[in-house]
Amino acid sequence: MAFKVERKPLDSARDTLDIANNLNKPGLKIELPQDKWLKKIWIILKGQVDTSGASTLNEDNPMSLIKNVRLVVNGKAVRTVDFPMLYYLNIFDYHGVVPTRFKTPTTALTNQLFKAVACIDFATNPQAPNGDFSAIDAMLPAQDLSSLSLEVDTGAASDLGTNLTFDNASLYTVLEQVSMDKATEENLYGKNREKLWFILQSMAEKKIDGAYTNYQFSQDLPVGNVLRRSLIKAVDNGIRSDSIVSGFRTRVPVAFMEDVWNWESAQEDDRVGLRLGKLTGTNEIETSSGTAIIPSIRGLVLNDYADLGFINATSLKKGSVVWEANTGSPTGTSKVVMLHEELASAQAALNALSTGR
Repeated sequence: MAFKVERKPLDSARDTLDIANNLNKPGLKIELPQDKWLKKIWIILKGQVDTSGASTLNEDNPMSLIKNVRLVVNGKAVRTVDFPMLYYLNIFDYHGVVPTRFKTPTTALTNQLFKAVACIDFATNPQAPNGDFSAIDAMLPAQDLSSLSLEVDTGAASDLGTNLTFDNASLYTVLEQVSMDKATEENLYGKNREKLWFILQSMAEKKIDGAYTNYQFSQDLPVGNVLRRSLIKAVDNGIRSDSIVSGFRTRVPVAFMEDVWNWESAQEDDRVGLRLGKLTGTNEIETSSGTAIIPSIRGLVLNDYADLGFINATSLKKGSVVWEANTGSPTGTSKVVMLHEELASAQAALNALSTGR
């Protein structure tokens, strides 16, 4: 049994998006190759800015320049995330070792570089070595698709911070692809690919408009597939917060099952269980040059439904699986942002895409 993993940058002239000259535009597209299995998509955002004075920065900068990232398969978006949430998910997936991030400057300077890298990973275990099946158990068979593209919606300079102007900004991708023969494929995934998974991603957001007790703040979770996990970002007055949400639970209608967590203990469980080390401080840590950053998980919790044996929501109705929370009183614009991941049978998912269901 053998397979080969290759890294492939796309053609720089054809497949690099000019972000600086396409601000506030939806649907900028990169066509992805369809000759091999797709394992990872690295998304690299880089550019250069000038500042006319001290800047008030968006704490999600520079990722906040990209509003949405969509993986479009056969004309349908199967993964929709905003770039900051994808970046934060990488913190958990790579056990605290995240792709490079250069923050934009905070003083009046010229020709200041910024860069952010995030990864769409198709494995259920991104930390697994390439020889481990869990590193390739949910790949995308790009060679069998009728179309495959990556689409992004861009923001404005103000989404990074104040007093900023662009010299340039661009986005490009590097792919990890896998080649294997038919015998290896059948040995790994079965003759009908019954052992192959497909990971779907979607976003949800809800404003916190007051203090809630007795878990009265609620958000419906996706149904129709197996719910794997949800990355939760709590925001108060525009800043990630560990105090605006004090506790939460997931309610499933099977035997009235509940998974109840205090926010602090859930974050500590992430830190210890995922070996995130000291990533619980209130601020990110960086060198004086601003280039080496140890990220904080302030305001972030990864709610892994493995504690419930995952949530089989394939036959459940919308509104029957609910995330409920207790919240404090907001001090400004406050919200909960969620990135959901679902598992589906790859062949069933691809069949549905091909028939438009």
